[in-house]
Amino acid sequence: MKHFSVFRQIWVALLFLATFNDAYAQKEGAPNFAFTVSEQIIDCKLQLTITAQGSTNCEHEWNLGSCGSNQIKIGNQVTFFISNVNTYLNTPIIVDHKITCNGVVSGLSQPYSINTQGIFIGKPEDYSAVFSASGLIGCNNGIALLSGMESQKNLYVASSIQFNNNVQHFDNVDICMDPGTSLIVGTGNTFMPNLVQFTNGSKIHNGINGTSQSAIWKGIEVKNDGTLEMYNTTVKGALVGINLKNNAQARIRLQNSTFDRNYIGLAANSNFVNLGIIGNVFKGIALTSQNVPDFSGVSLDPY
Repeated sequence: MKHFSVFRQIWVALLFLATFNDAYAQKEGAPNFAFTVSEQIIDCKLQLTITAQGSTNCEHEWNLGSCGSNQIKIGNQVTFFISNVNTYLNTPIIVDHKITCNGVVSGLSQPYSINTQGIFIGKPEDYSAVFSASGLIGCNNGIALLSGMESQKNLYVASSIQFNNNVQHFDNVDICMDPGTSLIVGTGNTFMPNLVQFTNGSKIHNGINGTSQSAIWKGIEVKNDGTLEMYNTTVKGALVGINLKNNAQARIRLQNSTFDRNYIGLAANSNFVNLGIIGNVFKGIALTSQNVPDFSGVSLDPY
C-alpha cells in the first residue's frame, strides 16, 4: 500500500509537469515559419519578395545561399534577386528561415519552387561582373545553365557573359539583357576559336517592363578568336548591336536578321572576316515631328 502511494505521488507530479509544459508552450507560442512569396520581373532580373505570415512579433531572417543576391530587408519582409537558376528543371531552391523570439533562436530550411519560367543568369546589379559561359552552373543543382538552349526558352542575363566554350547554339531563344550587360564572343586567344550561333527566331533585347524604362544593354562584342553567326535573329535596344572594333580576325555571318532601334547596329574600325552578310534589316531610331531622334524605345540611361 505504501509503494502504491509513492507511485501515485510520482504519477501526479509527472502529470503536473506535463500540464505545466503544455501551458507554457501555449503561452509562449511555438515559432511559426509560414511565409508567402511573390515574384516579379524587373528589367531582366527576377525578384522574390518573402513575407512572414506567422510569429510576426518576432525577428525573421532568410537566406537563399548562392541562389539569391542583393537582399533588402524591411521589417518582416525581404527581397532577393535570383542568381543562376534554371526554373525549367523544376528544382526547388532552399529557403533558410531563422526566427528570434525573446532571445530564443529557431531555424528551418524549406524548399521553394519558383513559378516564373526562365533561366536566370548572373549577379544582378553588379555591372562589372563577367561570367564565363562554361562555368555557369545552377546554384541549386550544379547543372550547366546554357546547355540545351532551344525551343522558346527565356534567358534572363543580369551580368555580362563571355563565351569561351568553343561552340554555343541558341535556337529560338528569347534573351533579355539587363542594362549595361554584354555578350562577349571569344577571349582574344586566337589559338582557341569560339563559335556562337543564334538561329530560328532568336531575340536578344533590352528589358520591356523595367523600372529604368528599358535602359540599353552594351551589345555583342566579337573578339579575334570569336565567330558570330546569326540566322533569322533580332537584336534590339543595344548601345552597339555587334561590335567588331579592334578585332581584325573576328568572323561574322549575318543572314535574314533584324537590328531594331540599336544606337549603333554594327560597328567596326578595322578589317574583319566577312563570312556573309545577306538579307538583313537595320531599323534606325526614328525622328519625331521636330526631327529629333525618338528614343522612346531605347533609353540612354547611364549604366
